[in-house]
Amino acid sequence: MVLSPRRIRACLGGVWLIDAILQAQPHFFSRDWWTGDLAQSVMGQPAAISHSILWVIGLIAPHAALADASAVGVQAGIGLCLLLGRFERVALIASVPWAVGIWWIGEGLGALPTGFAVVAGGLPGPALLYPLVGIICWPPHDSAGEGRDTRWCGRLALGSWVGIWAAGAIAGLPWRQPAAAVLQANIEQNGQGQPHWLTQMSSGAYHLVGLHPLLVPAALLTAQLAVGLGVLDRRTRRPALFAGTALALLFWVTVQSLGGLAGGGSTDPGSAPLLVLLAWAVEAATGPATTPAPTSGASVSSRRLWRTPRSPRPGCGRRLPSWSTRYPNAGDPDRRWTRRWSPAHLRR
Repeated sequence: MVLSPRRIRACLGGVWLIDAILQAQPHFFSRDWWTGDLAQSVMGQPAAISHSILWVIGLIAPHAALADASAVGVQAGIGLCLLLGRFERVALIASVPWAVGIWWIGEGLGALPTGFAVVAGGLPGPALLYPLVGIICWPPHDSAGEGRDTRWCGRLALGSWVGIWAAGAIAGLPWRQPAAAVLQANIEQNGQGQPHWLTQMSSGAYHLVGLHPLLVPAALLTAQLAVGLGVLDRRTRRPALFAGTALALLFWVTVQSLGGLAGGGSTDPGSAPLLVLLAWAVEAATGPATTPAPTSGASVSSRRLWRTPRSPRPGCGRRLPSWSTRYPNAGDPDRRWTRRWSPAHLRR
């Protein structure tokens, strides 16, 4: 089933509200979380990026409670606007700088400069996917959907989907570290502090990668390329989107440990729900266009054209007979005619 852009925006608003609820946990209002857990995003970063992140955290940490309350309010406001369908454009525009700031400070640019960023671990970072899905499903100018040019939405959706999965395949190559070691590092990092039932699945994936250090990364690289490039052909687009959704959910459980939701230390549900929304957005933006139903004014005009005799085409050589000539018994109540007024009679 293809969801409409309005429903996708409502789902996106629900994810924003989940973020606000997670951000409202009591331990996020303390200074220790900002200077401890949040500062871990500098691990493995270049010096310039690390200094910029620590500088911003140093400004925010003395006002931790106010900063966290502001984050809850902003995310809840964006989510409510998208969920209720009010001030959607304002909410989407406001989400762009907010998401970029979270991607920079909280996610360390999605760990891209560290060399440990892979799609299985959340590449390019969940924060960037929020405004991306919203822009692809940008609301039309009116409720009927008129004035909406979906061509740029379709191009952006396809380019984003191909770019994420192709970049993930390229990032999975052994540039600085073995591909298996990068996967195991992501599994180990995301599995810390999670419940036992979840760490068991993560441990199974960890040992599987260790047993097949070449086969598993090669299979993932092939699958990611197939998912990314499969949407370029209309015949394989829907299977590729289904495969990408299944692969994202598999990564969410085995590598990302459900985004840390079960451990209580997460501020967002991870990248998998956003990739699912992105797949729906691609399907909605590139699907067949539907013709809107005619309005009441159009139906009235069509009925008038139906009942109004049309003039003969130029060069017919004869005039269209009048009502009395064609139906001489029309005014006689005792004799009824059986011929009906139809377009075939008008075209003679």
